Amino acid sequence: MFFTTLTLAMTTIGQGPANWYEPFPAHKIVGNVYYVGSKDLATYLITSPDGHILINSGFERTVPLIQKSVESLGFKMTDVRIILASHAHSDHVAGHAALQKATGAKVYVMNGDDQVIASGGKGQYMYATDRWDPCKVDRILKDREEVRIGGNTLVAHSTPGHTRGCTTWAWQVEEGGKKFDVVVIGSPNVNPGYQLVNNKDYPELAADFAKTFEVLKSLPCDVFLGAHGGYYGMVERYELLKKGQANAFVNPEGYKEYVAQKERAFRKTLAEQKDKAETPAVASISDRLNKYIAAKEIAGAVALVATPDKIIHLDATGKASLDPAETMKTDAIFWIASMSKPVLSTLILMLQDDGLLNVDDPVEKYLPEFKGLKTAEGKPAKVTIRHLLTHTSGMGEITGDQARDCKSLADAMPLYLAKPVAFTPGSKWVYCQSGINTAGRIAEVVTKESLEKLLEQRLFGPLGMKDTTFYLTEKQLPRLAKSYKRTEKGELETVDIRFLNGKSPTSKDRFPAPNGGLFSTASDYARLCQMVLNGGELDGKRYLKPETVKLMTTNQTADLKTGFTTGHCWGLGWCVVREPQGTTEKLSPGTFGHGGAYGTQAWIDPEKKRIYILMVQRSNFSNSDGSDVRRGFQEAASEAFSNSKNK
Repeated sequence: MFFTTLTLAMTTIGQGPANWYEPFPAHKIVGNVYYVGSKDLATYLITSPDGHILINSGFERTVPLIQKSVESLGFKMTDVRIILASHAHSDHVAGHAALQKATGAKVYVMNGDDQVIASGGKGQYMYATDRWDPCKVDRILKDREEVRIGGNTLVAHSTPGHTRGCTTWAWQVEEGGKKFDVVVIGSPNVNPGYQLVNNKDYPELAADFAKTFEVLKSLPCDVFLGAHGGYYGMVERYELLKKGQANAFVNPEGYKEYVAQKERAFRKTLAEQKDKAETPAVASISDRLNKYIAAKEIAGAVALVATPDKIIHLDATGKASLDPAETMKTDAIFWIASMSKPVLSTLILMLQDDGLLNVDDPVEKYLPEFKGLKTAEGKPAKVTIRHLLTHTSGMGEITGDQARDCKSLADAMPLYLAKPVAFTPGSKWVYCQSGINTAGRIAEVVTKESLEKLLEQRLFGPLGMKDTTFYLTEKQLPRLAKSYKRTEKGELETVDIRFLNGKSPTSKDRFPAPNGGLFSTASDYARLCQMVLNGGELDGKRYLKPETVKLMTTNQTADLKTGFTTGHCWGLGWCVVREPQGTTEKLSPGTFGHGGAYGTQAWIDPEKKRIYILMVQRSNFSNSDGSDVRRGFQEAASEAFSNSKNK
């Protein structure tokens, strides 16, 4: 067995859905064409007396699965002469080097993907950090070039966009005296994060996708196949085959419908991105941020300015990653840290509007165990939801190790109860993580739903905040901007996102922390801010009563001294600028918002009807709310839009 040692020694395991690695019965498709892939990562075997062709290898992890499938059909891996690819993403080509080494087969790759495969993943437009074993490319193909062996003639159609060298394979096979046109679609998918408009790294991306759809529509197709089994309903078609249906994989109408559906999706995304691209990037704002990038205060930034109904400035400057160098894009994802707190507070007030709770209710009404909460002197401490949202509860905090062991918000509650309350609730303001998390647990109790699902159902989904989440997906992960700290020598050095405790942002082995666990984009967070600026309504849907928005975003801490910059007070989960000064000098009295530990900021000026959002990832500002970067952005934005022609 060629891959026994390989399987045991394997060190790089691919990521993705379980069905990528799940074995699936090898089966004949038509003529001399066979399926030998996993349940979703498609690999095709085309046989001949002079040697065989394999299209796609999956991951190194799936190579033994492919071998087992080939041998189950009565063929030998040593007879594989040519290895082809649909496109150079790891889930289709990371196993190429292992296949090539074991079989001695030649690897043919379309121009545009050749260097990516040869280098083991370097130079990709998307998924730039994915790596695999480099693979020698024996022949670089051109559009419509033919690959011939033993009576098989496969035509390589360049269908770029998904990757620069994405390839759709087309050829004819014969069965029962009848000829069938076979098409294996490379991929026509515009994945999340693909920037079709004003793309500095792949300027021709939209044009390439448009070309691809013209090519796909021109190809005659009887047997529709694709890079993933899901493209053509492989599992369902296999079930038809088992039931004895002749030519179960002949599906010309399915091919046409699939191409038409994907073209509609492309056109829709293109139109949406063109609309966004029409938002002017105001040079003076970008220039100001570029000064901080040049001074190595930050690596890069996404800045957004909006009114109640539209975005009036959106631009990305600098780098999302310094090494490897990756240009910052407007859809970059950031850890927004404590900007999660206004999100939670908005949810709590929505639940109040629904009659499920009241902010003046004692916490013990919903969490009975809080009846035992006491001060350091042993006196009962009556904490209300209002105290939780205004940081006036006095509740104690838990250690990082304790938080790391909590898998749910419910797990954290006994730990909070074990800490004494530091002062009479309502008498002082002390920034309190435990209070916000307790409010999140109350939301779960009154709705009988987990917080992550609750936010998705009530806010993120309805508002179209598609990239706001506690847990990133594998597809979102490449868009996460790297975090940096500034060293004593004035250099930027990468740091981990501290609350993850070394875990991946995709890991669900942690509780959904409303005090600071969310990831988001500038455009996503702007949707929340626009809804609040509009008095609780957006796009014809009401989320909050106008009076509830006012309660949430105006002073609820009276004359208590609050942080983190002078002249502030606190609403319910939202910080409020009472007396603009210093960093907030250009903001109107009554402006409200919140910052995050790594420098992210979102502020809503109700007087000027303007939203300011700044997304950066730097860990060691002396005061992220009082940073020069925040001040410079808000100054530049205020000055730019004081001129009526920029409104």
